[in-house]
Amino acid sequence: MSSLLQLEFMKLRRTFLVLLLPLALFVPLALVLIQYGFHPQQSFSAVITKNSVFMQMISFASVVITGCYIVAREYRQQLISYLAITPKSLTRILLSKYILLFLEIAVLQGLTFGLLIVIHSLVSGFDPQLAADYVTAGVLSTLCLMALTPAVVCVALWKRNASAAALLFLVVFMLTYPFAFKDFGAFLPHLLPIILVSKLLGYEQYAHLSYARGGLILLAVFAGFLYLSIHLINSKE
Repeated sequence: MSSLLQLEFMKLRRTFLVLLLPLALFVPLALVLIQYGFHPQQSFSAVITKNSVFMQMISFASVVITGCYIVAREYRQQLISYLAITPKSLTRILLSKYILLFLEIAVLQGLTFGLLIVIHSLVSGFDPQLAADYVTAGVLSTLCLMALTPAVVCVALWKRNASAAALLFLVVFMLTYPFAFKDFGAFLPHLLPIILVSKLLGYEQYAHLSYARGGLILLAVFAGFLYLSIHLINSKE
């Protein structure tokens, strides 16, 4: 598996994806800092809470783009037939892509919320409780985004085209995004990272929603689409 991971990293070195992680990290942070600069009367933590929805949207978009690209690339470059006859099974190759995506999510969320703790400490002083909340939010965000990763991979396996798959996923997300502010939005899996993390960061509209219900929905989505993705990649010719 380690050799497969090394191969995946090598494939990414000369792609646009090497710029995606820095953008996904610094764009939300820049927005928070800009808004805090324009509204210094608000606490820095309040500005973060108000922008928590946008921060999760950026993270989710980066996962969609990366996931669709690294999966559909094998079809675009007509490598899937070759990979099917190598000693490495297609299932193991797919799992290496999952590990790569999980690592991206963990690094992105770890850096994002870690930098929020540092910036908040510089601006308003270190608050142990707030730091603990941000660490918890980072872990929750990581788990939520990981749970949705198999759905992204399935769309890429279905479309076999990175641009089409990413566009389809993002269009569906944008069309349903307003539902994130309705109670029934908590039943839409792709909106749950936004809702659950924003709830943890103090977004009052989500205060009454259940972590347990959201977690069960995401767990079911993860298991179902993981199984489906393994079936799809082994049935593709």
